[in-house]
Amino acid sequence: MIEKICSIRKVDLTSIDIEALAEFYCVPNNRNTVILVFRQNNLHTVLSISDYWKICESALYQGIDIAIQLKYFLTFENNYCEYDRDEAIRVFHKCSIATHLIKSLDISLGVAEFYIQDDTLETNEIINDIFHELIKSRVNAFRIKIPKLMELAKARAFLKMGGRSATELMFQKEHFSIYWNFVSSGDLAVPDGIDKISNINPKDIKVFPSLINKTLGKGKRAIFLVGPCTVEGINPPGERLGDQILNALEEFGLSDAYNIIFIPVSLEASWHSENKRQILSRDIKKNDIVLFLQDSPETYDLDITPYFDAYNGRMRLYTNIPMHTTVEGNRVIAKEIVKNIITPENKKAYGRYDDTITFNGIPQFSQQTIDEINKYADFVKDYRKIPQNSIVGSIVMNCNPFTLGHRYLIEQAARQVDFLYIFVVEEDKSLVPFYDRFLMVYEETKDLGNVIVVPSGKYIISNNTFAGYFRKDIDLHSPAPKEDIIIFGRYISKRLHITKRFAGTEPDDTITKNYNELMRSELPKYGVEFVEIERKRKSDEDAPISATEVRALLKNSRWEEVSALISKDVLHYLKDNRDMLLEREETLKNLYKKNKFDIEEKFINRISSYKKIVIYSVGKDAVKIINRLPEDIRKNLVFSDRNETFFNGNDIVPPEALLSKYKDYMIVVASAAHGAEIYEEFQKMGIDMSRCIFNGIRF
Repeated sequence: MIEKICSIRKVDLTSIDIEALAEFYCVPNNRNTVILVFRQNNLHTVLSISDYWKICESALYQGIDIAIQLKYFLTFENNYCEYDRDEAIRVFHKCSIATHLIKSLDISLGVAEFYIQDDTLETNEIINDIFHELIKSRVNAFRIKIPKLMELAKARAFLKMGGRSATELMFQKEHFSIYWNFVSSGDLAVPDGIDKISNINPKDIKVFPSLINKTLGKGKRAIFLVGPCTVEGINPPGERLGDQILNALEEFGLSDAYNIIFIPVSLEASWHSENKRQILSRDIKKNDIVLFLQDSPETYDLDITPYFDAYNGRMRLYTNIPMHTTVEGNRVIAKEIVKNIITPENKKAYGRYDDTITFNGIPQFSQQTIDEINKYADFVKDYRKIPQNSIVGSIVMNCNPFTLGHRYLIEQAARQVDFLYIFVVEEDKSLVPFYDRFLMVYEETKDLGNVIVVPSGKYIISNNTFAGYFRKDIDLHSPAPKEDIIIFGRYISKRLHITKRFAGTEPDDTITKNYNELMRSELPKYGVEFVEIERKRKSDEDAPISATEVRALLKNSRWEEVSALISKDVLHYLKDNRDMLLEREETLKNLYKKNKFDIEEKFINRISSYKKIVIYSVGKDAVKIINRLPEDIRKNLVFSDRNETFFNGNDIVPPEALLSKYKDYMIVVASAAHGAEIYEEFQKMGIDMSRCIFNGIRF
């Protein structure tokens, strides 16, 4: 989203009043002004509100006067080559004002036209689209306006925090230190003994779990809180907006009626749009309420501005901006939400509609994810060329191990189609390793000419799409299992022309039974018929043949009973590998019991063994890695990122510098989520991968 700057002001560097300029952006009406700084009629540099905040942060951090820092910025930073127009434009695009784009520049005439690109505008546009989509489905959706600082009559931003500003602390994600907990509580006094962040013992830093998709309360009806910082919360548990809404509900006698679900929406451009649209992955019922908290809504149902202005208490309502609320600010917002929106809506709600779904959630996927899914489907296509107009079916099987029951199901399905794909679950979290399971299925079905055995990849019953399958827990109303089925229906089945999906009946296992029910309801939406086949029994009166039973018998070497359930070849495999399988089972059980800290410590120790280090891809993972590094390593770090220009009080070098100035530095790729993309980018750039350490840990 691009919005034209409405005001431009020109000043001359030789006669500029630095003190006056330092106060210029303190006036709210001046904050949408870009200042063009000239020297001898040539454009020298540019100053905007975003630069001003960075200058303030840097000055506070270093403990120097803002005017001095501003003079340094104007003189030495961000300046242009004054006589080379092309060089001036190149430097402009490399400068620290990453949010500004130049439309035209004529240095000789001293004329420039500027536009501002604001991630918050893009995010608000996405939220507006979501709001209208939900309203069309008659969802009880409401927009709540959180004021901007300049809109408040009594702006009281708490910027100075013992040598660092609140915003810088937030960028570094160190909020939950003793100091930050104190500040976010809203008290105006300065705590004794903590005048700098360095005075805090790292052991006292408290990190609280993410609120993404977390639920508070036990009521049947849901209140979805959707929005950026006010929703995500910079406060400890008990002081967040959701906690204060629960308290207000109790005051109004509604605490047993509602639960609260957090759907944080980052304003950062690095968050893909599907992350900002996660509310659309949720089933929303007739009596549920969706609350969008924004600072720039098109229209709004509740404006918090007058309530902040009318506040006469001694506590602060926010830190640096109103979106960053303290516990007291959360109390004010919560009270007005419950009084003006939730209470009236509750009076209109009828209990018989509590379970009536008005909006069916659909998982949101990035284009990268879609491309990966399609690439996998094309890989499967290459196993065998299937003639057009063939009837194609599929079965997804774990086969842990392969039994006569699996063989029977495959035979029955293969008779109903021209070709049958068997997707063997590739996630290696079962007793029998994936490679062995895959070979079992292949060998045991190779006499069936129309059967194609393929690995399931990471988008069919995997830890990515359906972790509950391996933990043996499932909630039919959560996005996870539905996401797995929708990926199959919307993308994989279309690419492979699959029109039937088969599964065996399940009388006992709740996980499989519930998953079958979900497939029965969801797959037909994508033109895929779900076919359930009665499972094979040992005799008419016996229970169905089960891989679970085989595994239980294996432990006690009850081979005669096992032989009635599996083929001779599978029996030989189990006998030959019994000890290995039992040892593997124990390993799998203990896998999640390992001390995660030890794993992280090995990673940190490896990084710390190098003296010259570039941290690439700045963000949450980078902050957590940096905080674990020794002080002598931290102070010499270099930061690089393609999309950012400022981090942790430091300038960011472009990726190209890794091949020149920093060619002998070790590169630590901090982002766990985007490691594969960065790996591909580095390969294209020609960076030696032996220089790189990729973060495979989600700290």
